[in-house]
Amino acid sequence: ESIVKSMRKDMNKEGMKHYLLLDDSFHNSFFNYCENRYMKDTYRMINARVSALRNLITGSVESSHQLSLEHHEKILKSLKTDKLDESVQILENHIINWLKKVDIHPSYAEG
Repeated sequence: ESIVKSMRKDMNKEGMKHYLLLDDSFHNSFFNYCENRYMKDTYRMINARVSALRNLITGSVESSHQLSLEHHEKILKSLKTDKLDESVQILENHIINWLKKVDIHPSYAEG
């Protein structure tokens, strides 16, 4: 919860670098509590590349950090109220939205 609150504070241009670090922390926090070793290992293998893409896209596409933060807030709220199905749906939308941005900017996926 504190990560999301800090992200909200750092949405201005001056705070964007810190916002992106917090964004990474938000995503990492789920795997810090994950009990599935295979999920954790897989995430560790792809995290650096996904994080770099996420930061590049979030930092370059107009208003994407606003939408991303809204998704994070909704995910947090649904988890706090034990609405797991809703959390999964929001997470799927969050991932699909990110994948669309990669498709819009295919050069980000090269490499």
